This record gives sequence, structure tokens and C-alpha cells, in this order.
Amino acid sequence: MAKQKIALTNLKLTKKERKRELEEVPTTAEGELYPWGLDLRLETESINKLGLDIKSFKIGDKVKIEANTEVVEISSSRDGIRHQKTIRLQVQDLGIKKKFAWED
Repeated sequence: MAKQKIALTNLKLTKKERKRELEEVPTTAEGELYPWGLDLRLETESINKLGLDIKSFKIGDKVKIEANTEVVEISSSRDGIRHQKTIRLQVQDLGIKKKFAWED
């Protein structure tokens, strides 16, 4: 069976979205580049399980990840101004590749 390629979507905030975020919740001087919740933090146990050497990484390195996740929460709410929707994913299996060629 052929491996199905998943389309990637860049979730970087637009200038308009960053301005709105700064008005709602002040953060850094210029605001965050990506929405809250899109960062992935690996700590000692996960780093060890993945066989990663933290010394081989530096800030700004690009890495490729592939993951299996499970939907663990779905919610929807209105506050009079916005309709907020949430899908929470639990990462269950994760692979990281440091050196790769960007695919088109």
C-alpha cells in the first residue's frame, strides 16, 4: 500500500491576527508568531525515548516530525464576540528527523 502524504498548512499568524492577539492578551513586544498551543515541548523522558541528543540541536534548527495522535477533547463556546472551537490532540507516537530535504 502506498504511503499517503499529508498536506501541511502554515499556521503562522497574519499581521491582523497578531494585532488582535496583542489587544486581547499582551505578550511580547511584537506578539507571538503562531497561535497558543502549537508548540511541542519535549522533556527528558521523551527526549531519551526518542534517542535524541539535545547537544545536536540549536535554536533555529528545522526538524521534520511525524506523529500519531488521538482526539481527546472537542469543545465549542461563544462569549458574545467570538465563537471559539477547540480540538485537543494527544500525541501518542512521534518521530523526529533533524536532517531532511524540504518536500514541495
